[in-house]
Amino acid sequence: MGQRSKRAKATYRAKPSGTVRSSTFISRLFFIAGLAGAIAVISGFIWFGDHVTGLKTPTSLPRADGAASLTGGSDARLKKGVQLVENGTVPLLL
Repeated sequence: MGQRSKRAKATYRAKPSGTVRSSTFISRLFFIAGLAGAIAVISGFIWFGDHVTGLKTPTSLPRADGAASLTGGSDARLKKGVQLVENGTVPLLL
């Protein structure tokens, strides 16, 4: 392959216009908006986790139409659900 002359290289130089293209501006705007959204979601999750860990179990349960005991892991949830039905706190257990 032949070599290009210095004169040919000089014609390909970009001239700075001094302005930012609109597509670059929009890309930056979307990036900043996405970054702000991600920070909002992460900080909301951290707040929620902090809030949930501070909740206390109620001492007395209000009257309810029914209850659902989740299965799996241990029988403690099922036993507690049956206990709620026997105590008359809930009439139905799912």
